[in-house]
Amino acid sequence: MKKIVILIAFVMLAIAVFAQPSKVTYPEIKVLSQKRDAFYFKASRDLLGSEVEVIHDNGKIVAQEKLKGRRMLIDFFDMESGIYVIRVTQGRYVKTFTHEKKLKSNAFEMLGHRVVHSDGTITYGMVSFYQPGVSQ
Repeated sequence: MKKIVILIAFVMLAIAVFAQPSKVTYPEIKVLSQKRDAFYFKASRDLLGSEVEVIHDNGKIVAQEKLKGRRMLIDFFDMESGIYVIRVTQGRYVKTFTHEKKLKSNAFEMLGHRVVHSDGTITYGMVSFYQPGVSQ
């Protein structure tokens, strides 16, 4: 009888040890580059379709766009200097990053108000978004 009780206790212990809760995955955002005039990040698939907003330190929303692909480049080339908050929102999930634009970019690179960048993006006095592999 004592052996049966010990065996049952051992089996119950083994069941409790090997029973693990299902893995819960949380959305992730990895910053790939944060250079002088650009903020480049990669998001998990869970965040496709989420809202990306760029907010100046004065509280004004400078730009907003839906996340269509997993990677996004936010170009601050033609923006005034200051601290910007990049906010990614999907439902109850909110992730924020800060980006500091120190100086205005070289005025000789500008063609009037239209700026053509080496990666093919064009800005018109505002923040431009570039998502590799996604038709614009």
